[in-house]
Amino acid sequence: TLGVAPGLGLGVNPGLGLYKEILDFYAPLSFIEESKKGTETVVKYTTRILCRHGLKDTPDIQEVAGITIYPKEYFCPKDYTTGKMSITGKSVSIHHFGASWLPFYERLEHRIWQLLGLKPHRLMWHVNQWIRNI
Repeated sequence: TLGVAPGLGLGVNPGLGLYKEILDFYAPLSFIEESKKGTETVVKYTTRILCRHGLKDTPDIQEVAGITIYPKEYFCPKDYTTGKMSITGKSVSIHHFGASWLPFYERLEHRIWQLLGLKPHRLMWHVNQWIRNI
């Protein structure tokens, strides 16, 4: 899945229009806990904006709107759904994370799938939706 995580490493010269666009997008958003429902991650927001500027789903380094985008193998070779590392000769660092952007039940579900060595799917999300609709 295509996703750009700007929190893994970000540097930009002053005045780059793309970041003004991203900041303008964020300005009206609220991230107060009560309004968390329906909120997406910075990865989804940023990726969507970059796609409008030509980002492609490719494993190559890309230049998009004046910035360089590196494939995940460089800074985040850990798969968040499986927890497995795919370190290559291009890996520079490893971003260790606890997937705190996910609801508790999804983090628990991912952990269960990891322990069982099974491919993750969204069983608990469906159970949670069913319970909410009762």
